[in-house]
Amino acid sequence: MGRTYRRVYRSAIYYISAGQKDKAIQAIENLKDGFSHPIITRVVPFKTFELNQKTFLNYHQKNPDTPFCNTYISPKLSLLMQKFGKHVKVR
Repeated sequence: MGRTYRRVYRSAIYYISAGQKDKAIQAIENLKDGFSHPIITRVVPFKTFELNQKTFLNYHQKNPDTPFCNTYISPKLSLLMQKFGKHVKVR
């Protein structure tokens, strides 16, 4: 994953309370030694929620074999499941 990808598809944790913010920052701090690149996830206040366009809702579930999913989403999900699968409830 190149630098452009990391900038465009940056993740975020949204918090409502100061306690949530502190927990998110601490979680990132606790995880950073397990990665070869810096964690670029932003911790930002939740303001409003806007539903995405229907085309993009559940995109990976609906289109798992697209080049985008195979190149970007599936490898990330696999890595996350390998490292943190015991914490995930699969639907």
